Amino acid sequence: MYFHNILYLSYLMVATFFYYLLAFPIIISASMVFYKGRLDDAMRFSNHMYGSFLVRISWPLIRIKCVGRENMLDNTPYVVVVNHRSTADIFFGPFFTPRNTAVFVRSWPFKLWFVGWFMRQAGYIDIEKTDLSLFCEGEGRNLYKRGVSFLFFPEGHRSRDVKLLPFCSGAFIAAVEFNMPVVPVCMTGTEKFLSMNDHLVRPAVIDIDILPAVHPSSFPEERRAVKLKKHVESLIRECLNE
Repeated sequence: MYFHNILYLSYLMVATFFYYLLAFPIIISASMVFYKGRLDDAMRFSNHMYGSFLVRISWPLIRIKCVGRENMLDNTPYVVVVNHRSTADIFFGPFFTPRNTAVFVRSWPFKLWFVGWFMRQAGYIDIEKTDLSLFCEGEGRNLYKRGVSFLFFPEGHRSRDVKLLPFCSGAFIAAVEFNMPVVPVCMTGTEKFLSMNDHLVRPAVIDIDILPAVHPSSFPEERRAVKLKKHVESLIRECLNE
């Protein structure tokens, strides 16, 4: 198993080298034109493409079963919330998020060499250092007006026993503030691919279930974010058979 992991990681490193040597300059140049010179938009698009590239070249080690793609919304920004079981979860984001999506993550990935630099250039948000009320008044409103969607892992941390942890409120406060639909996503199998227990990669089938959007306006105005959070959490628990 250790030998197979060394081979796989070496394979990913070589593929990453050639991706950024050959494909990245073309992708970033074209997307800079499409996004009218906005580097963060272009970098989010590039990161989206890179995540999809890594997963696809990992077949058959990684096999994806995704249902509910019709529930992804067109021509409107929205909030995606997904359960969190593995460090690798963020790389599967391209299968259930729009191409221009800002990701809310904890502080530690920003400290990683290479990965952290691309996250900062893409304008990903350090949820541990961000005052959400100030974010909604400033940067968040600007991103929303530019059509950027948001991706949250509302548990705040990977589940160690695959049981869903209680949700934090950030995703739902943002959704209510900008009246953005919330698209719940259930993802299983990533804990088998990259476990928290031994940090070795193993063959896995990743099941992704994209649920229908939930609109904040469907809930009474009083404590709307709390009611939205409870409802979405219950949907994901039901999807996970909890």
